[in-house]
Amino acid sequence: ESQRRGGQGGSSSHAQGQRAPGRGGPSLHQHQHPYLTTLAAAMAPASGGDPVPAVVAASAPSSSPAAAAAAAPSSPSGSQGRIKASNFPASTLQIGTWKKVARHEGELIAKCYYAKKKLVWEILENGVKKKIEINWADITGLNYSTPRNRSAYLEIELARPPVFCVESDPQPRRHTMWHKCQDFTLDAQASRCKPHRLFFAPGVLNKHIDRLFKCDARLAQIYKQNL
Repeated sequence: ESQRRGGQGGSSSHAQGQRAPGRGGPSLHQHQHPYLTTLAAAMAPASGGDPVPAVVAASAPSSSPAAAAAAAPSSPSGSQGRIKASNFPASTLQIGTWKKVARHEGELIAKCYYAKKKLVWEILENGVKKKIEINWADITGLNYSTPRNRSAYLEIELARPPVFCVESDPQPRRHTMWHKCQDFTLDAQASRCKPHRLFFAPGVLNKHIDRLFKCDARLAQIYKQNL
């Protein structure tokens, strides 16, 4: 009886020794790596001779567009779309003989929309906002000056009239709603493509004009041509 048990125990131990590492898992020979199989075949002796050394080429990493896109670092699409609009106060806007002078804060604001590629002069009169909207593509002349400790100015010339808008149903602390309107400057001078000149307090214009030129090389070139 003891011999029978010993025989069974030896058989069990022998079966466990043939199993692959891990409980109940398949044997190592069933899932041998393709690289090891290729290497073993290459190293096999030819017709009873000595094993022949062989060079096995390693598989190159995938170069598919999807793999390259996954490996490449993500970058923002469209730097202009990432730049927030600039709002900066102006002291005076002059178009022809028409002039708007800001006597209180917020009465005259210059805005630059980098994603939309527009300049806007926003005017507050009698509690109602009006604006002049200019496409960058319509600018044919540009000049500016930012002297230290003195008022700065920006002057542009247009190929076609700008768009005029007025605030509709103005309400405090609510998003401004606009609709197009007629030219509200004196004798509609802004519709005759006169130069637009804005004046700013010292130091206000500098960083905004630099950012504008970085976003639009054409405007920067127009400025250089006027020097």
